[in-house]
Amino acid sequence: GSKTPKRKYVTLSVNQKLELIRKLEAGASVSRVCDEYGVKKQTVSDIRKAKDKLIAFSLKRNVDATSKSSSVGARKRMRVAKDTNLEEAVTKWFVQQRSCGNDVRGVEIQAAAVKLSSHMGIENFEASDGWLWRFRNRHGKCNKITHGEAGSAPTEDIEPFRDRLNDLIKSEGLLISQVYNNYNLKSAIFNLAASWKTLKTTTLVNAWKKLLYNVEVEYDFEGFEARDFHHILKRAGENDVTEDDIRNWLEDTEGDPGYQFLTEEEIADEVLVGDSRDSEDEEDEEPLPNKPKLSVIRESTDNVISYIDLSAETDDIQHYYQHIRAVRELIIQRQHHQDKQLKLDILQASSSQPCCNC
Repeated sequence: GSKTPKRKYVTLSVNQKLELIRKLEAGASVSRVCDEYGVKKQTVSDIRKAKDKLIAFSLKRNVDATSKSSSVGARKRMRVAKDTNLEEAVTKWFVQQRSCGNDVRGVEIQAAAVKLSSHMGIENFEASDGWLWRFRNRHGKCNKITHGEAGSAPTEDIEPFRDRLNDLIKSEGLLISQVYNNYNLKSAIFNLAASWKTLKTTTLVNAWKKLLYNVEVEYDFEGFEARDFHHILKRAGENDVTEDDIRNWLEDTEGDPGYQFLTEEEIADEVLVGDSRDSEDEEDEEPLPNKPKLSVIRESTDNVISYIDLSAETDDIQHYYQHIRAVRELIIQRQHHQDKQLKLDILQASSSQPCCNC
């Protein structure tokens, strides 16, 4: 009889593996994805087992199944650098430069890598053109146009973002009210009242003077910021701080860009200290006490607010409406902070674990 033609060997990219996993989780059969991607069942099984590593890799490199044009997503293997600490340090340096709006050339990346390796005590390191190519390929970094406030937006990224947002809404089963600010009339009134409460009398008077009489208003800001901050700190219970202390703090930060700009040596120290701290934390890790999840607390505050909304206006509980809304806002802020910290933890864990060659 005729022999069955041998299946052609196929190597899937990171994008395709993520897409395959998503289809399996959506209910597609193994046989169907095998036919679609031209792979064996064992390959599908291996990809399933590597799901956590693939997700960690995609989070770190900002890759997903919809990023068709990503050079990182098109890679076949999840290879990492030989020295992960140096890789992390160079990446920190690169991100810092781009955050400042600087266009970074390849020779500058190589020079920074040499300095960082020296500070970190790495011997026999050579920032060759091959190393530079691999570094850029691992992170999908190239000399793209830097978009500032006055420049145009990167239009080529808009459609992929829309697709990712729609996929997220569908996969999480989100309602439109959960994606956009769900304000009713009462919420709008409270927001307006809060804004009015923060308006200074002098600002209001000067605005009307300028509008009615068309006069140039002379502003006297001498000591204004110090008094303002002193009043806030005093309300918070900081009674030992004087206005002179605040003026000194403000003068010390004059010219400060508002963010920390690290030298190569400081970046190297930060990476090495963070690495040793992670090791100590793993050794001394203790179980955390159980406490209610933020999602549960937020749901409870939402229920209380809904209850007050439906209660009679004469009900005594109406007096606590603003306080409960304030608690809800704090919980939302903590949820956002917790989500960011979770992503950072995943990225740190993935950078310290060897990736499989699947």
